[in-house]
Amino acid sequence: MIVVELKGQLIWYVGKKNRIFFNDYQGSINNLLEQLHIPLHEVGNMTLNNKRTSLSDIISDGDVLVVFPVIAGG
Repeated sequence: MIVVELKGQLIWYVGKKNRIFFNDYQGSINNLLEQLHIPLHEVGNMTLNNKRTSLSDIISDGDVLVVFPVIAGG
């Protein structure tokens, strides 16, 4: 099982859920976020198993992905 934790406004793209669970998924983070209908321009930093990661990295069973939104301010 893969756990995806979404932070900030990203929860709005998945019905206000901050945690999503996937069984038997293996593929890139990019493809997973596309399946969740999360616009990539809204994605800031990400960690995979507590280490910084990129969209092209592959996720597999047992992984925890945390996705942070782009943060802007003044």
